[in-house]
Amino acid sequence: MITEQVSASSPSTAARVPRISVCIVASRPILLDRCLVGLQRQIEAPDFEILVSFDHDRQVAAVTLRRFPDAYTGQVKDVLPAAARNALVDRARGELLLFLDDDAIPPPGFLRHIADLASANPCADAFGGPNLTPPGSSLFQEVQGEVLASWFVTGPVRHRYASRSPRAANQRHFMTCNLVIRRDAMRPFHGALVCAEENGVLAEMSRAGHSMRYDAELFVYHERRSDYPAFAKQMLNYGRGRGHLFTHQPSSLLPAALIPATLFLYLLALPALLLLNAWSVAPLGAYLALVALASTGIGWSLRRPAAALVSWPLILSLHLGYGLGFWIGMFEGLGPASARSALLERD
Repeated sequence: MITEQVSASSPSTAARVPRISVCIVASRPILLDRCLVGLQRQIEAPDFEILVSFDHDRQVAAVTLRRFPDAYTGQVKDVLPAAARNALVDRARGELLLFLDDDAIPPPGFLRHIADLASANPCADAFGGPNLTPPGSSLFQEVQGEVLASWFVTGPVRHRYASRSPRAANQRHFMTCNLVIRRDAMRPFHGALVCAEENGVLAEMSRAGHSMRYDAELFVYHERRSDYPAFAKQMLNYGRGRGHLFTHQPSSLLPAALIPATLFLYLLALPALLLLNAWSVAPLGAYLALVALASTGIGWSLRRPAAALVSWPLILSLHLGYGLGFWIGMFEGLGPASARSALLERD
């Protein structure tokens, strides 16, 4: 819950109802500052307000108020990001709720495009686009972006990481690092979820008949992880959130999420399977061949042969980390509340 309001909009600002409420849950002041600079540099932006929540680091509030003196900042304690976002939604006044991560950087026309897209699609209640690798990233980070956008690696959720043609959308297309929802269609995030809380909300909206729109022009630059352990932890959290969500909303499950979960179980059982039949290793051989093929394609796409060598451990980390995370999240969701509260730090 919010334990202390650090600042709020001035009375003169409060009288003006913004078109867009930008909601950010922040824990990294340096990255947040880059995000806020991107918001300062918006061109022809509609009226918008900034709302930022943080846990322990009060530097987050200082950074926010230095860039936007009229912003709202609120401290939260002992809650996951989903619950912190709910607190920001309660404070927000805009017609359009924009959820950004603190490591996302919006391009100059971002807010203008949100307003135009919402006006042009009055029947759509959620909007979003891809999160792309920032210019100037390292080779390792560039390869991450290519891995995440690969059909073989991420399948139906690759739209989150690469520019595709505009289309009708669903929960597969969006993440909270870059997501817009109309206020009157908004559902509360499930506050106990470590990750994937947006998938729960979007799945509920889809069942209620709300339409959604994906547009590649609605993109942000999203900081990639700096090394393999950080990437593996990120994927573990993604899988953990999806497994946890499955125990609360079984209908929200994407069938594709079961592929890495099944792969993990297969590898776990492989020693026993080999005792029964030597051909049990054949699926592993086929999978590794596909990984090698995907890695070669990534190296070719980037025109840097070294990218192929960097990519194959990333692919394995993604699939196995997500698969393990799915089972951890599912058992946590089925376990006692005390176990469910012992969650990993959110990505």
